[in-house]
Amino acid sequence: FVEACSGYSREGWHRLSTDARLKVAVCAKAVGDYPRYLKTLVLLACSSTLNEEERLRFQKEILSVLPKVSVDDEVSVKAGDVLEVESLKILHEFCRDGREDKFGGKLVADSEARAEMMLRTRFPAPLVADKVVLKLRHRGTMASENTRSGHASAEKHGHPAFGRERKGSHSSPNQSPATSLTPGSGDMDQEENWMGRVSLETFQLNMVENFEYKLDKTISVAGVGCQNFQRLIKRKDTISPKARLTSTSSNPLPEQDISELESSTVKFVPGKSTYVLVSAKLGSKGRYVGYEIVVSLFSGKLRLVYAPSFPFVSFSVFSEPASVTVAPATRDLMAGLEETFCVLVKSGTLNIPERDALEAMATLRSRDGEKIVLKPTRGLELRLPSQTKFSDGVTLELPGMKPFCEAQFEVEAFCCLNSSGREGTLSIPHKIAVDAKWSEPCDDLELFFDRPFSFEHRILTACDKKFVRKFVRVGLRATRDVMFAVSRHSLKVMSGSPGLHDCLRMLNPVAEVLKVTKDFGANYVWELDLSRASGNAIGSKLVLEFSADFRLDSESGQSKRCDHVFELTNF
Repeated sequence: FVEACSGYSREGWHRLSTDARLKVAVCAKAVGDYPRYLKTLVLLACSSTLNEEERLRFQKEILSVLPKVSVDDEVSVKAGDVLEVESLKILHEFCRDGREDKFGGKLVADSEARAEMMLRTRFPAPLVADKVVLKLRHRGTMASENTRSGHASAEKHGHPAFGRERKGSHSSPNQSPATSLTPGSGDMDQEENWMGRVSLETFQLNMVENFEYKLDKTISVAGVGCQNFQRLIKRKDTISPKARLTSTSSNPLPEQDISELESSTVKFVPGKSTYVLVSAKLGSKGRYVGYEIVVSLFSGKLRLVYAPSFPFVSFSVFSEPASVTVAPATRDLMAGLEETFCVLVKSGTLNIPERDALEAMATLRSRDGEKIVLKPTRGLELRLPSQTKFSDGVTLELPGMKPFCEAQFEVEAFCCLNSSGREGTLSIPHKIAVDAKWSEPCDDLELFFDRPFSFEHRILTACDKKFVRKFVRVGLRATRDVMFAVSRHSLKVMSGSPGLHDCLRMLNPVAEVLKVTKDFGANYVWELDLSRASGNAIGSKLVLEFSADFRLDSESGQSKRCDHVFELTNF
């Protein structure tokens, strides 16, 4: 075993016979030297002196050995349990000029073998590669006395030095120079003695344009890597919200539909999907992680799908209530962002005096008669410029917010539902939670404070043989494309004839729960029994208040109360 390992690291390795390689493989497996065992298996799997059945056996053995190779080993085909190999197929061996080797398929100097692998990521939304080309580079180089010392530690333990193939890679602005990733490789062509060099760290994915997985000790591949600051191409006909990559030849999106990586501001357009790749530096030198954020804005919803286990930022705008959440992230990930959080409301104006601008509360009225109150929590100071038009966007400034602290805002909208200007008849709470270590600026994030229902009321008349019967019908429909569950309805007299308080008789079942949408409304009917009126004076004007509990049908949370005040005349 010692003799074989000695030959493995020196000039005679590329001339070792198949039998010698078999002995090295057996010994390496016996002592648990799985990196060396994997290297030997790769050479045996592409050896032309073995028959197809034997090569297939070594190919299967490679798959069983891969999980045992540490991420710190230079031949690792895994990176922090991010990738796993499903299958491996060794292709023909090629010489340096690309011609197929006609000389027995031996891995000679300056030749390379190719292998097709199926990779799968270990993320919630797995990325399955159609084909991954693994290049096994074997270099014959001359080792001089000056450069051999750089590999002394590796050779001392029987490990060879390995070069890193860097074909097609480009350094990012924050990336270390290429030479820092290949220590001791600057003058390898000047070496005196031949050394066998096999590099397994370059994976070239044909699914992504100009992108490579770099599996070595310096670059950590996590999620969708953006080491080269390239752009990801997605299919234009993407239907599933799952994050997925496709081949560049499979109908890629037009160039203008892909957001720039350098941009920290993303514009969401209703009815159109936006694909964003956000890159971030995680702190340690040379370690990068990339995130693919797919945002679809439709039917009043803003959804985020992310590839890695820890999201960079997530927006969720529900119909009721509306919320924006910036998810927690690491310190280095969020560093450098602005200390502002932008909320854009298309309608309404803000007009508060200068002396009240420093208060921790601001009040505005929209064109629909809403009153919106912004209340920051955790004792933070909220600054809003005086006479700000919400149609132009409003920036909530947080002077007291320090890096990596948390903040939360509560927004309440009080809607006026009658022409008389009565306020407080309907309250819809909206919360904007900024619970990240830092706030994230965004463009055109629209929050609409709509009423959940539109109401209509009618007075109905029915005649029988003896007298006329009066009925009050209240109908409601949802104002958005959601389904509400409405229950516990009631109708009471607010003002008018005091003698009519006991004249309303409910006809709908008390425990009835109706499903209300934009297309299918609900109707509630009460009989107005004037014969039960107390007193002789019955006026011509009657103010009634309808109220009911409602919640989203898809949720099982606590219900809210909606009210509708209306007036009947000449009933």
